[in-house]
Amino acid sequence: MSGEWIVVSDYDGTLAEENREVEPRVLEKLEELKAKYPFKFVIATARPLEDISRFVGKLWLVDALILEVGSVVALPEALEVIFKPWGWDRLRAVLRESVPAVNEGRVLYYVDEEELQVAERVAREKLGAFGYDLAKVGSRTYAFMPRGIDKGVGLERLLKLTGWSDAMIVSIGDSRTDLPLFQKSKVKVAVGNAAREVKEKADIVCEEKYGDCVVRVIEEIVNRMSYS
Repeated sequence: MSGEWIVVSDYDGTLAEENREVEPRVLEKLEELKAKYPFKFVIATARPLEDISRFVGKLWLVDALILEVGSVVALPEALEVIFKPWGWDRLRAVLRESVPAVNEGRVLYYVDEEELQVAERVAREKLGAFGYDLAKVGSRTYAFMPRGIDKGVGLERLLKLTGWSDAMIVSIGDSRTDLPLFQKSKVKVAVGNAAREVKEKADIVCEEKYGDCVVRVIEEIVNRMSYS
């Protein structure tokens, strides 16, 4: 794998607008670039697999998925590797008794911001024996997740599982949850709509927003570096 490039893109706010499907023109361009240049394309997201399957119309263009903030790694061979600590299913069972879920993944338990106070109270009263974090993962969504997990951890897991550890990484993001990816990357890119703190950490800041930035990065940066 030495010398190959991996482009790792966040989903919401990066590859697409939040809670929206990828624009057809972006998918068409990505398909064209995949046929033209030697790189692997990875999506890193807080979402579970079912959500991404709905939002990305040509999922076969993706070489791997880092899901649920790094708790799950999925590969196109129908391999799904789940990372959860001992006793995590018990934590989810406790939450189901008292905290309404807006979504559930293989590992993460998602709650709407309207239920955040309830979630925090239940956590204080009933989850003291568990190692967990309760973090914001969307504009209105919070999630219970194993302590210490982030997208950078998920990327490390992916590289170990696939043997892609010698690859050169380009990461593209818009929010602070993408900064752990930046720490693992050779090239760090912020989309035009990214938060200021992300732009400050980036090597490159696109003028373009969302998926238009992603395809430009692949076309200009990966192509140039692959053949330099």
